[in-house]
Amino acid sequence: MSASWRMASSRRSGKSAEPAAGSADADPVVGAIARATTAACAGAGHRRWLIAYSGGLDSTVLLHAAVQALGAPALVAAHVHHGLQPAADIWPAHCEAQASALGVAFECLRLQGRPPRGASLEEWARDERYRALAGVAQRVGARGVLTAHHADDQVETVLMRLARGTGIDGLVGIEPSTVLSGVVVNRPLLALTRAQLVRYAHRNRLRWVQDPSNADLRRARNAIRHRVLRSIDAVLPRFRERLLEALPHVRAARDAQALLAQQDLQRAGTPAGLDRRVLAALARERCHAALREWLRAQGLRAPTEARLREMARQLVDARGAHGRVMHEGRALVRDRETIRALDPAALACPRMSPTRLQWQGEPVIELPLWGGRLRFDPVAEPSGAGVDAGWLRARPLTVTAGGASRARLRPGPRAHRRTLKNLYQEQGVPAWMRASLPLVYVEGCLLYAGGIGMDCGDEWPAGGDRVSIRWEAASPREPGG
Repeated sequence: MSASWRMASSRRSGKSAEPAAGSADADPVVGAIARATTAACAGAGHRRWLIAYSGGLDSTVLLHAAVQALGAPALVAAHVHHGLQPAADIWPAHCEAQASALGVAFECLRLQGRPPRGASLEEWARDERYRALAGVAQRVGARGVLTAHHADDQVETVLMRLARGTGIDGLVGIEPSTVLSGVVVNRPLLALTRAQLVRYAHRNRLRWVQDPSNADLRRARNAIRHRVLRSIDAVLPRFRERLLEALPHVRAARDAQALLAQQDLQRAGTPAGLDRRVLAALARERCHAALREWLRAQGLRAPTEARLREMARQLVDARGAHGRVMHEGRALVRDRETIRALDPAALACPRMSPTRLQWQGEPVIELPLWGGRLRFDPVAEPSGAGVDAGWLRARPLTVTAGGASRARLRPGPRAHRRTLKNLYQEQGVPAWMRASLPLVYVEGCLLYAGGIGMDCGDEWPAGGDRVSIRWEAASPREPGG
């Protein structure tokens, strides 16, 4: 398929596109951009903006009007080429020509790769696009990114989220301004309708490309735009207007709920994570709000209502000792009464074969395949846990993976020998961490357990100089002991 083109009979140069006196007040599109960027730049040391420029009507209007409001030197136009359809191959040249005619610097970014199997193509493209735009904005020193979302996009988004199932976070629609990767994403046209943008484009004789995928009614947004909303408009002519009027009230309710959720999270917070018992004592909707706020604080998008219910079931309500849910590439895990968000890599249990080594008196033995090192510390106190250093040097050590619940260890001189499972539970070592902790055996007997410490049984030689063993992980995910 080829792109269709909208042509203007004349072009405006970058010089002629400089803002005229009073233009921001005379035109609603220019005025909206001027107001939004002025407010966003209050107190900031720089006023440069990156324009997300697809080449379509909406972003073409945004670029042209931004030149009127801010001046071409204050802008950089960035086109993201997704590489998802043949028609898109000719768009970068068009976008570069249009930016050049306006005197605006231009950058083209080509996305690499494809979404993982089972992932939404649209969500992948959106996430990668914003990530690329944020990177360019940081590189060129822009205050942030301007996008061309408008009021009709807002209505479509709310309807789509309602159809898929959403809570109050979804019902607020598209936010006028958000922060992504440390960069402000500002949407100055949200209060304007697409009809207003079309009138601006024709009045200024702009030219743009038409994305053929926008006519594909198999896509939910297109079906809502061309079928659902047209039917609603025929029955309820002021539906869009009324929905947009309701959004500030929804946003105010969301903000009040978020404030209460933050207070609940403060009560549930511990150094290790969230206390499940505090969340379980809350009313259901309040518990769900706290979980949504917690996810937001982790930098994760709000889940659908169905997904949120599953999170609450696994992490808060379930009676088992452990729970785990994946969301936005993060592992949300519960170990008994503690809930935390982790990188999935932290949950990977290394399948390591037993490692034989010989200690020759050195203070450290590196175990890179295990992700850490064994330290051999001198024991000065007579009552400290340790073993005769000369005896230990003469015997090979065997390192195996931890987590063996039946292995037993005596954690103190006066303590009873107990299973590692009991000791790990007592020390608060999560189940997902135990299998990555090393156990050190000498002649078939357990001398040291990572996360717990030395065995203090009477059978270990304690004459002469003594040493104790300590595990030091290369990353902070694993405790020493």
